[in-house]
Amino acid sequence: MYFKLDYTVKAIQLGERDSLRLELQRPKGCVTISLRKLEEAELTKGSRNGDLLCVAMTERHTFVREEVLFDAMDKKVPDGIMVILVEVRNELDGCIRSTLHNIRWNRGLTSPHNPIRFGSALRWSRDCTTWMVPPGEIRFDINAGCAEPRWMKDDEIDRIKHYVEQGVNEPLGHHLLLEAWSQMRDNPRSALVMAIAAAETGWKEFVAHNLPQTQWLLETLPSPPLEKMLRELMPTIKTKAHFIGKKTGFPPTLLNVLKKGVNYRNRTVHGSSTSLSRDELDEVLKAVRDLLYMLDAYNGMLWASAHISHEHVSALEPVSETPDSRTPESDPSRESIR
Repeated sequence: MYFKLDYTVKAIQLGERDSLRLELQRPKGCVTISLRKLEEAELTKGSRNGDLLCVAMTERHTFVREEVLFDAMDKKVPDGIMVILVEVRNELDGCIRSTLHNIRWNRGLTSPHNPIRFGSALRWSRDCTTWMVPPGEIRFDINAGCAEPRWMKDDEIDRIKHYVEQGVNEPLGHHLLLEAWSQMRDNPRSALVMAIAAAETGWKEFVAHNLPQTQWLLETLPSPPLEKMLRELMPTIKTKAHFIGKKTGFPPTLLNVLKKGVNYRNRTVHGSSTSLSRDELDEVLKAVRDLLYMLDAYNGMLWASAHISHEHVSALEPVSETPDSRTPESDPSRESIR
């Protein structure tokens, strides 16, 4: 049984060559990599002049029973066949990426970090002539992001105008998080590192604003782990606002995700192998976003609460209902966030 995977690749310098062909000896059989420039007639929507076509092919021994299942596939892939398809796709995808990365590295090129522009479905064939696509094998990437308001309200316009006039700028933590979002698809490791940097920066800005006497320490000395500071230091800070019926702080669900993100970041920057999936990375970035907007809300910017997920607000620890227990949350000088 033959399998084929083809990717459209961003322009990469092959020197005087118009094409390149490699036969790779792999543990489960030979994999052939073909790389050539796209002809003008082959350019489709989304591709650009200079892009290349990279095709990976391999042949795998299959039993008669498996071949019958391949031929019988209609609307669903049998479990036994799915295992083969996933294994072959991972093998071919890995060979393509390794080839492109080694071309870039060995030739000293400064091409994009992610050389893949887009890919096709994995295909299979009995005779290497007629190619079939397994059912459900259409591939595309989606980054849902966070829900964004459709309309701009009058109070938003007034607030924006006021901030600009008063010289109030978007906090650096939010800036850094947007950089992380922009890197999420092509450079996931960079996105992770930048997202945790955004969380740490946002927290330090918040503490320096509310405890000015600590600014020198924050800027000069190594800080304790982010999750530890959020858990233990935050309740000691008198904030300008609080969520009604909730203690000042952050929910355990948010802290756990941030702790996981910090651990992955530390392993990444110290050269250890990380296996953070796209969903896990998305979870970390959304947790950082909630953290930054919660810090904005605690700073008295009540509008920021509209951008915090209900999941994390509802998970905040409730205020004790003991009659004689006075907590900072009962301070009438502070604004309340509903």
